[in-house]
Amino acid sequence: MWDALYKALHGNFAGDIGNIITTKISDTHYTCTNSDLYPDDLAYGIIYGYAKRFLPRGTAFKVYYDANAPQRDRDSAPSSVLHVEWNI
Repeated sequence: MWDALYKALHGNFAGDIGNIITTKISDTHYTCTNSDLYPDDLAYGIIYGYAKRFLPRGTAFKVYYDANAPQRDRDSAPSSVLHVEWNI
């Protein structure tokens, strides 16, 4: 739902506002591919905040950039891929 919320909140922007694609890798591992308007570290913080808020208290989790994919802010790539995993 992150992409739908992002687009709803930015509906009046002119031009391409990008998107946020969430992919389920397993029951405890997702990726988020971001080509939105904001810096990569903001997406990192949002994912971290969602995990902290919605995973059960005390659940171990990690958020990290995909080591095999270029990043927008670092490499001027069109998108960045972040992972979130828990129960690790």
